[in-house]
Amino acid sequence: TQLNTSLRLIAPNGTTVAHQDGPPARGILPTNLFFDAPLPDLKTLALPAELAPGDYALQVVVYAVEGGAVEAGPLEIGTVAVTAADR
Repeated sequence: TQLNTSLRLIAPNGTTVAHQDGPPARGILPTNLFFDAPLPDLKTLALPAELAPGDYALQVVVYAVEGGAVEAGPLEIGTVAVTAADR
């Protein structure tokens, strides 16, 4: 099964306000060939200009490319404090 990861910024009300989806490790290795070792997955988020300052949850979801079935997550990996200067 080919998988994608999704990095999501979640507002306090549960709304996804920014996300980036794509294959882990920028697709250098198909997910059906992964082995049991750490693999970096670098993703960046563009913050919307209208995003209000505050604390937002950072989540990761792993899902099937075909059909979108969630394989893992959402897993909260931290929080991000957004200030007016960040936008």
